[in-house]
Amino acid sequence: MTRKSLKYSVSAAVLATMIQVTPAFASPVTQGQIKATQGQIDDFETKIQKLDDRIISAVVKSQELDNQIK
Repeated sequence: MTRKSLKYSVSAAVLATMIQVTPAFASPVTQGQIKATQGQIDDFETKIQKLDDRIISAVVKSQELDNQIK
């Protein structure tokens, strides 16, 4: 009996949490928000590409130094 009531209590708590987290009348996403997010993504991709270029350059320099040592 206590197991059954525990299961129902946990289920009710999870359901209540889900309802609380999800608003019933969420405001729709605007085109401006989409553009701003796309701009952030583009900036992030640019930073990743620059970092990738620096890593490649460092690997090449490391290989050159390794060849000089040998």
